Amino acid sequence: MFRKAIKMLVLKRFLNQKDKKKNNILVMLNIKKIDFVPAIVLAFSTCFFFYFFLILNVSFLIIGFFLVALIITLFLIRHVLQKKLLIFLVIVVIGFSASCIAHIRLNISKMPFLSLAQTERIEKVTILLSEDVKPRGHKYYASKVEILKCKCKDCSTYSCKGRITVLFPATIIKENYSGGISLNRGNEVSMFCKGLKIEVQGYFPKEKNLKDKPQKTFFVYEKAPINFLGWKNKLLLYRTHLRFSINRLLYGWGKAGSLLLALLEANKDFISLKDSTSFRNAGLSHVLALSGMHLAIIGLLSTYFASFFLSKKALKFFLIASSFIFLFFAGASPSLIRAFLMLSIISIARLLCVKVNLLGVLSFTFTIHLILFPEDSLTLSFMLSYSALFGILVCSKAISYFFNSFLPDVLNESLSASLGATFFTIPIVAISIKQVAIIGIISTCIISPLISIFLMLGIVFIFLSLLFPPSYRVVGYLLNLFYDCIIHIVYFFTKFPVLKVENYPLSFFPLIFAIFLIVFYKIRTERDLKKLKF
Repeated sequence: MFRKAIKMLVLKRFLNQKDKKKNNILVMLNIKKIDFVPAIVLAFSTCFFFYFFLILNVSFLIIGFFLVALIITLFLIRHVLQKKLLIFLVIVVIGFSASCIAHIRLNISKMPFLSLAQTERIEKVTILLSEDVKPRGHKYYASKVEILKCKCKDCSTYSCKGRITVLFPATIIKENYSGGISLNRGNEVSMFCKGLKIEVQGYFPKEKNLKDKPQKTFFVYEKAPINFLGWKNKLLLYRTHLRFSINRLLYGWGKAGSLLLALLEANKDFISLKDSTSFRNAGLSHVLALSGMHLAIIGLLSTYFASFFLSKKALKFFLIASSFIFLFFAGASPSLIRAFLMLSIISIARLLCVKVNLLGVLSFTFTIHLILFPEDSLTLSFMLSYSALFGILVCSKAISYFFNSFLPDVLNESLSASLGATFFTIPIVAISIKQVAIIGIISTCIISPLISIFLMLGIVFIFLSLLFPPSYRVVGYLLNLFYDCIIHIVYFFTKFPVLKVENYPLSFFPLIFAIFLIVFYKIRTERDLKKLKF
């Protein structure tokens, strides 16, 4: 018995030592913990200074003067300040510098194009599309382009350098779609996509406010022919052919194909006006916009099939690569760029065995995004994308804490995320759109999972129809049944009233309530921790 007891003690000690070794190994794997508070401070300071400069329209000289003054002041008082305060001020100065870079880049993009030609005499322009055409109201499609040369009414030709916005009549764009009626203009263009080089005829509008300054918007004549001049490179040509082939494939699936096209290419042209209005009135406009959800689904499907052939480390690189391919194919919208940058940072951090904080990653992504693409900062998509995710990360835990006692976990998480996003986006939506669909809090919880399933099924069905062409009609019929199910639920949510906002200060009350809720949650959790200690 004594020997057995000694053996048991030895075994226990051995097992304890083994557990300690395991814990040490785990610690060794995860010792790289980065404090993401500096990234949050950097993002807030960058955001504040950038929009402050934008609203006041501050000149470069004043910005440069303040930057130099800040750096000199910080250098002189570095010995007086405490270490933490000094680090904080250094980060603020870096944020100030980042906002300066973004502001300068934004002003450069707004500069008029360079040419010796007088804008009122320009009749034709040779352009290179920098992005895919997008709807601008009901009558026009717009695209940012690089202007290469221009022709005047007296047949004189001038070289040009810079960027402008070209507005194409909607009839020119839609006649090239599947099911469109061609007017036989002699156009050799199938789709107006990024990288297309064409010569178009039109005019720069005359504005009294801009007397001698070159315009930034060129209107294309509806009945004028469009001369095809080639492509920037073959990669963009293959991209256009792929998009055109998918458009033709999905056109045969009717309404289900139109929704799938919107989810894959951000092309909502085939969705009926009734259905698109229903999505908007049900508070589900964000579902049709390309976002992190779509990128996550594409990444999930691609990595699942690649996991049979690749190692775990290789899968992370493959995830970044597949996400970039989808970003390249679908088009670089602000929400997709944000999702891709976040996914890349998280994947690289995991490769380096670094624990990440999502709020810190979002903050760091915001700073990078603002410096690289400052023009996105003026779009509603950019503002809603970051504010919604910020609301989810900051507020959802506080909301779920109060719902935890009477709601199931799945419903609690979904509703808390929806409420968190709504609280932080209502002021932006109210000021820009002037109406808010409150029912979107509930409709998002129900429709978003269904849209995710619809997208996954759609991608699988596309591959099935390509591999087995006889299955094309069958899978299309099944997808349409699922679409009917989704759209009828959307129709149900449209019966709820849409709140029209006339008093803008009232729209900030949900945000203020969310801040109080977060503070209250912090106080309650601290009390609970103190009770557990005693």
